[in-house]
Amino acid sequence: MNFVSSDAIIDAFKSAKSLQQACSQMNQLTLDDIFGMLEPAMTVVEGLRNTIGACQIGELTNEIVSQVEIIAMAKAALAERVDMEMEDICLLREELNKREQALADEVAREESNQSALLSGTIDRFLDNTFGKSSENLQAQPARTMATKAFTEDATG
Repeated sequence: MNFVSSDAIIDAFKSAKSLQQACSQMNQLTLDDIFGMLEPAMTVVEGLRNTIGACQIGELTNEIVSQVEIIAMAKAALAERVDMEMEDICLLREELNKREQALADEVAREESNQSALLSGTIDRFLDNTFGKSSENLQAQPARTMATKAFTEDATG
C-alpha cells in the first residue's frame, strides 16, 4: 500500500514540469535524467491507482464514523437513563418526606394522647385518694399544678 505525501505530489509536478520544459527546449537529456524526473510522478500515479488502499481508507473512515455514531447514541441513552433515575430519586425523596412528616405527626398525636391519658389517670388517682369534697375543691389550683408537674416528669 503506497500513500503519497503532499511533498511527493509537489515533487512529481515539478519533475513533470522540468521534463516538459526540457522537451520544449530540445535539450539532450540522458535516460537516467528522464527516469529521475519521472520517478516521483510514477509514485503519485501508483498511489492514485491504488484502489485497494483507497477502499481500505474509505472502510476505515466509515468504521470510525459508525463507532462515533454508536458512542453518541450510547451517550444519549445513558443521559436519558440518568435523567429518569434522577426523577425517580426525587419522587422517592418526596414520598419519604411525606412519610416522615406523617410519622412525626402520628408520634406527636400519640404523645398528646398518652399525656392526656396520664393526666386523666393522675386525676382519678387523686380523686380516689383524696376524694372530691368541698374543702378540696378550693385547693384545685394547687392540684392542677401538681398534676402538670407530675405529667411533665413522666413524659420527659
